[in-house]
Order: sequence, then C-alpha cells, then structure tokens
Amino acid sequence: MTDEQRTFLAAIRANPDDDTPRLVYADWLEEHGDPDRAAFIRVQCELEPIRNRPDHPRAAVLRAREKVLFDRHWQEWIGQLARTEFYEVKPPIFRRGIADAAVVRLNTLVKHEATLFEEHPAIKALTVHGIAGRCKKLVKCKALNRIDRLEIADWPTAEDAEVLTKAKSFGRLPELRLWVGEAVEHSLPAHLLGSNWKPAGRVELVQLYGGVTAAAPSAANAAVDDLAVRLAARWGLDRVPVVRPFDAKFPLVGNPRLGLFTGRQTDGRAVLFAVRPARVDGLGVHFPPPSESHVTRVVFDDDGRIAESDRPDPPSALPPDGAFAAWLAATYGFRPELVWLREFVTPSGLGLRLWRDELVRTFARPPQPTPAEGESDDEDQAHHGRHVWQWLHKGYYTLGWAEERYWVDRFAGRAFHL
Repeated sequence: MTDEQRTFLAAIRANPDDDTPRLVYADWLEEHGDPDRAAFIRVQCELEPIRNRPDHPRAAVLRAREKVLFDRHWQEWIGQLARTEFYEVKPPIFRRGIADAAVVRLNTLVKHEATLFEEHPAIKALTVHGIAGRCKKLVKCKALNRIDRLEIADWPTAEDAEVLTKAKSFGRLPELRLWVGEAVEHSLPAHLLGSNWKPAGRVELVQLYGGVTAAAPSAANAAVDDLAVRLAARWGLDRVPVVRPFDAKFPLVGNPRLGLFTGRQTDGRAVLFAVRPARVDGLGVHFPPPSESHVTRVVFDDDGRIAESDRPDPPSALPPDGAFAAWLAATYGFRPELVWLREFVTPSGLGLRLWRDELVRTFARPPQPTPAEGESDDEDQAHHGRHVWQWLHKGYYTLGWAEERYWVDRFAGRAFHL
C-alpha cells in the first residue's frame, strides 16, 4: 500500500458517511491500473442504500456484480489475512467499497491485530466473540484504542465485567453494542449495572431472545426495556436504545416449487398461501396427493402482522402445477408479488421465525465461559457468537413448519431448502 493510498483511506475513515472520498479514491485506482477495485467501490456505494430492498430493480443487478468482483479478487483485497485462520472466522467487512469493520474471535485478534490494521487502516468497528471468561486478554488489545465501535458478541461473566470496567481502553470507546439473551440477569449490561463504571458514549443493547421464539414475548421485551431504563438512569443518559432483530419486516417472494405463493388478495391485503410438503430431502420438495394436502392461508395487515389464517379446501392440483395458481386467482383474486411480513405462527404450525433452532439454543440458556485455547468446547462454544452474528449479517430467516423449514435470503426475499 502506497503513502498516497493511506492518505485516501485516512480521509475515508475521517468521513465515514460521505461517499465523495470513496469515489475520488475509485477514480484514482482506475487511473492507476486497478479498474476492478474502482468498480467495486462504485458498485457498493450505489448498492448500500438499497441493499435490503429486494423490490428495487437495481439491487439484484448490483449484488450480482458485487459478488463477481469480490469472488475474483478477495484474496488480493484481503491481503495477508486471507492466508491465516482470520479469514476462516470472517474477512474484513467491505462497506461502500472499503473494509471498515471486522468480526473476529478474540484469540485470532490477539495474533493478527497488527496485520489487520496495517492492511485495512480504515477499520473503525470490531465485533469480537469467544471472550467469555477471557476479557483480560481483550483489554490488552491495542485494537481497542483504534476503533470507535465495539460489539461484544458473547456472554461475558461478572468477573469479565469487573475487568472491563477497570480498563481505560474499554471506557473510552465512543460506541458499545452489547448482546442480551434469555438470561437477562447474566448479560454484560446487567453486570455493568452493578458497578460504578460509566460509558464514554453511546451504548446499544441487542435483544436476541424474543418474538415468536420466546415463551412469553411481552415479558422478554419488558425485561430488556427495564434493564435499558435502569442503565440510562445509572449512566446519566437520555436513553439506552434496544435493537430487536426479530421485530423487523421480512421480505418474501413466492416460490411455487416450494409450495409458497405470496401476493395480494381481492381486498388488497398481503397474503401467503403455503402447501405443506410431504417431505423435504436431498432430491427436492415432495408434495402429498390432493386428497391429503395441507394448505394454509395467512392474511396480514398493513404493518405485516398476521391478521387471520385458515385452511382452504384443496383444489384438484397442487404445486408446481399452474392450475393451483389459477385457482388462487379465481377464488381469492390473488395477484402474485413480493410481500413484507413480520414473525408469526399459525394454529396449523406454519411460521416465520428469524432464528433457526440451533442458534436459539446458544442464547436461550445461562452463558458458559469460553473454553481455553486447545480445550474441547461443547458445540463449538467459542464460535457461538460468530454463528449468530453471521446469520444476521447474511440476512437469513426461516419459514415453514416445525418438521420442514426453508431458509429465506432477506436480500432477495427468496426461500430455498438445503
């Protein structure tokens, strides 16, 4: 990396919300013989405001171009880290063409933090996992003095909290993002509440356990809201915001091959028709004969929340036969289109859920310390935070029944089976 490039990256880091320094850098790269890197910056800058808009006509085109460019050059752009275990955790995250964040296990950060910031000096945010019971190593990382935002993707203990509150590097951070699971009283924010420590800037709680996953959703929300209010009062802040990923709107496009039909019915409300498969296996999705079919209709209000559901009488043909779609049009005035839905579960068992079951088990129980390096860890305990974070970052959710669920790509709104 040349001194001139470092100057460009310093300007980008100093103006994180402005695309102008990035596009100026793209022009410079093209003039100096790196047209693909320049194109990648321009593509990501255009894509960023519509990345989560599968209904936007340009989004799919830009995502495809982004993938082609990154797949072609990822080793070159990531640099030395592509040849270490760092990349097995998660590469630096490129936003609007520049690596400005990274997700990493603590052990890997300790080994490679110098290389990370040498090759990607614009990084301002870190998400760190695998730190429970080991925060003494975290606070010694020089990286904490170089970033503006730290997300702790793990369940630090009360002893960890004590270590963090005594560390100047932790106390100076402008922004903290802290996870809260089912055991609210065992979360890091709850541990911090019992100390005299005060943050230097913004603190945001991420509530993972809630929505249809929780046994009592209202109680789960109330417990985290109460914690946020007490933290704000303790720290003298106007508020401590709570982010609830499960309370988002999720896009869905029908897929007749999977027995899913989305659109609008005669009264204009969003509707989902789902045919329960006989089974899903490596050969595909298998539907029962018409006499044994199980069709569920779910109608949603303008906010994407479930309004009603029922089980229509099955027609004479099931997906992927086009006669089924024709029957929907004749019976319900069905018009296929993308719809935006919130989590739900119907009496028939059909449901939309943010989390897959194996992820819920990682935050719906009291936290366990991260095993020391070299020790055997139950269910890859040291990487639980990574799995949860990647599920959110990649934009998946699940749709289906308890026995048969599809994954859905939130960026495209399309369901698929593994």
